[in-house]
Amino acid sequence: MEDIIVVGAGPAGSRVAAALAQKGHRVKVLEEHGRAGEAVCCTGIVGSECYADLGGEASVLRSARSVTFVSPSGHIVRLEKDSPQAYVLDRPSLDIMLAEKAASYGADFVYDCHVEKAARTNSHIEVRTVRRGRAEVHAARGLVLASGPSSRLTSSLGLGELGDFAVGAQTEIEVEGIAEVEVRFSNELAPGFFTWVVPTTGKRALVGMICREKPRSHFKAFLSRLEREGRIKSTECMVQARKIPLRPLDRTYGDHIVAVGDAAGQVKPTTGGGIYYGLLCADAAADVLDRALRAGDLSKRMLSTYESRWRKTLGSELRMGYLCRMAFERLGDRTIDALFEAVQANSIDRIALNSRAFSFDWHGGILGRAINHPAIWKLLGTTVLGLLSGKGGNPLAAECLVTVKGRLRAEPLTPPSECAMQS
Repeated sequence: MEDIIVVGAGPAGSRVAAALAQKGHRVKVLEEHGRAGEAVCCTGIVGSECYADLGGEASVLRSARSVTFVSPSGHIVRLEKDSPQAYVLDRPSLDIMLAEKAASYGADFVYDCHVEKAARTNSHIEVRTVRRGRAEVHAARGLVLASGPSSRLTSSLGLGELGDFAVGAQTEIEVEGIAEVEVRFSNELAPGFFTWVVPTTGKRALVGMICREKPRSHFKAFLSRLEREGRIKSTECMVQARKIPLRPLDRTYGDHIVAVGDAAGQVKPTTGGGIYYGLLCADAAADVLDRALRAGDLSKRMLSTYESRWRKTLGSELRMGYLCRMAFERLGDRTIDALFEAVQANSIDRIALNSRAFSFDWHGGILGRAINHPAIWKLLGTTVLGLLSGKGGNPLAAECLVTVKGRLRAEPLTPPSECAMQS
């Protein structure tokens, strides 16, 4: 019997496996694909904090110190720092590197292994799989669910289901005249969300978008727009799509079980990025599981510490991000254009760059200050207050209200002299 079975060899799963194996525990990782990094659909762009956390070992395609935001009517806001703020990683190589690291510590990886069912007994977990047509049963004292947002295991094991999703679509294609990250907002192209072009190597770039419905149809329209603009030569490409959870599970632990990464919904609601948050939660999970294994107690009570730890780190960030996500989805293109104009007219972009709250990986602080700016509140106040009052049956209104009250007490995202002039 293993100490821990990890389902999924993505970044979060391999991170947990590496940490536990390094501490001397017997770890087995079950991965449905033929190798780590296979069938990945992810831009792989991470902030400098995440890159440092990876120890500089990840394969970098390009660093980014600037980004251009484009409004529906073509208004442009460009942010640039002197040093790199983000790194575009070779996403398959990242998965391979993390899996190899875990294996070097002694974790056993089983590929081409489809998990059909997992069940608890009084003392351990049994996982039933099919591998190359052969049924197998694996047993362990504990189970880590790192199997992505589409897994049904969280529901079958009593952790519930992820409740809110978007869909991301992406391809890698040759582009013309695009040298930096470009993000577009348009309800015609990506209703309620955004599109992106992220240069990688040479003239290649990752082109993608997020929306809730008809992702392939909207993505085709986006590619056609780029072709008409002369930014790409052809719309013929292989498109990948994946579900993106926008809210975490209500509970990410149970007797002998924890869920991490996309499977737990530990993803930025603003951008859909989940690599860094998944790694942070994986570290918390590994530490709690190590203590539980040594104590011989993998009960729900013992593992509840994992939930407390990751929510202390990410809870308010996820609530603030989700509030802003819901508010943004209610905006029309004219309001988005007006936001761009307000940002430029009030130098909010320049002030944000110089704010200590500015971070690629942590959005809550800058969002709270931005909402508190008089020019932004004038455009968004009614929408935000409507969400916080619970109109429309918003189940997170109370949680968001607690978070946002704290954020809105923060120093506004504007110098005092400018605040006085605007009031």
